[in-house]
Amino acid sequence: MALTWHPFTHNTVLSIQSLANYQIYYKFHGKAPMRLLCPILGRSALDAVELMNVGVNYLREHIIQEARVHYAVTNSGGFLLM
Repeated sequence: MALTWHPFTHNTVLSIQSLANYQIYYKFHGKAPMRLLCPILGRSALDAVELMNVGVNYLREHIIQEARVHYAVTNSGGFLLM
């Protein structure tokens, strides 16, 4: 939960959309390499996340100063197929 207060003429809860309320979820899918046959065919989902993060950091200098961009990496464990 995030709480904030902005001075106004009356107290109320507003249910409106604003830039502060946008959430976007991305899913990245990797591919395990075949170790012996062709290890270069693997695809790292973590590399894709890092590249997107670098791109967003370069984007920051091109958006208005009042805009805020935040991120969180969640569910990053993955699973092992046996």
